[in-house]
Amino acid sequence: MIGLDFGIKKIKRSHMLKSNVKKKTNLNSKTNNFYSSLSKKEEYILEKTCLEKINNKFKCLCKTKSHHFPKLVSSNNGVLILSNCGVSINNYKTLIKNKEIDPINIKNLDKQLDCIMYNLKRNKIKHLDMCMNGKNLCISTSGIISVIDFNIACINNEYTTEKINIRLHSYGENDNIYEANMKKKIKKIIHTCM
Repeated sequence: MIGLDFGIKKIKRSHMLKSNVKKKTNLNSKTNNFYSSLSKKEEYILEKTCLEKINNKFKCLCKTKSHHFPKLVSSNNGVLILSNCGVSINNYKTLIKNKEIDPINIKNLDKQLDCIMYNLKRNKIKHLDMCMNGKNLCISTSGIISVIDFNIACINNEYTTEKINIRLHSYGENDNIYEANMKKKIKKIIHTCM
């Protein structure tokens, strides 16, 4: 269960990329996400929809033969089974310090970011929760960057709450501005957290 930061302390290297991640959502929860105002059910549907779109139309431009997003293995009744994308970047320094993983080198970062942005744009998806602590970015042992956690996003520049609308405008509603802002943000996160 690495990659979605469920508070797991020990990571076995042999399981780092082999197991899937199980993300459970209580669809009956009455609480809304503070940052998006979405209900848990709405978050689940949004993430599932985004990943289905990306998975169905993914095209690798960077020649890494990697996906850069979790693959949706299955979904049922509030549970998403996702492919493991590696370790969350927010945990990277601690894992290195504790010698739980070896240092990871990112190869062709600009090409990987171009591939990520191409696939988001191709599917008309804007990820709107690129946290500066790195929790929504993962890195694999082979240096592949992945964007995770699509429960705060928009599709076709459409938003369902005013908080998501505010986020959309802060990231850039225009595709070129959004892409430039996301690349800049991801590079800053990697530089700060790794």
